[in-house]
Amino acid sequence: MTDIDIIRLLWIRDEIAIEELEINYGHYCRQISWEIIQNREDVSECLNDTWWKTWCSIPENRPDSLRAYVARITRNLSLNKIIHNKAWKRGYGKISVIEQEVGDLIGEDAISRMIDRDDFVQRLNGFLEKQTRTDRMIFVLRFWYMETPREIAKHMGLKEKNVYNTLYQMRKRFRVYWEQSGKEDTVYEKA
Repeated sequence: MTDIDIIRLLWIRDEIAIEELEINYGHYCRQISWEIIQNREDVSECLNDTWWKTWCSIPENRPDSLRAYVARITRNLSLNKIIHNKAWKRGYGKISVIEQEVGDLIGEDAISRMIDRDDFVQRLNGFLEKQTRTDRMIFVLRFWYMETPREIAKHMGLKEKNVYNTLYQMRKRFRVYWEQSGKEDTVYEKA
């Protein structure tokens, strides 16, 4: 069943839509949640909550990509789950590392000033558009899917050291981009 069909079923409140969401996106969302939580029961709970939130939100929203829409819901619910549980398991450790790396991206001052989320997303997207496809993939796998550099290297057929170097260089470039964004004629592309 296509996304349009599933959205139409959600729109008319047909419960078959939930089954179709599970069939089409269950494995994908389970992977996202597992990378964050790494607890079967919590992952199952997040998936059930994902289908419920999707069910409740679709009449108000018509996403262009249902896959991206449910992935975002799954990711946010999974992050909220481990933060709520204050679980210092491997998954929470990943979040601590990610928070530290984001701090390296834009500087602790910006985080402490509680940067505007929309501004951050706009600047991040602008920066990523100027990067190579490989660099973008590494960045997204690290900061969206929370894969470790080792997992990224395996996934992309790269050396782990190259992934670490790429992430380090991208953090440096983004830091410059962040500090100077808004200034005219500044080049932030990979050299």
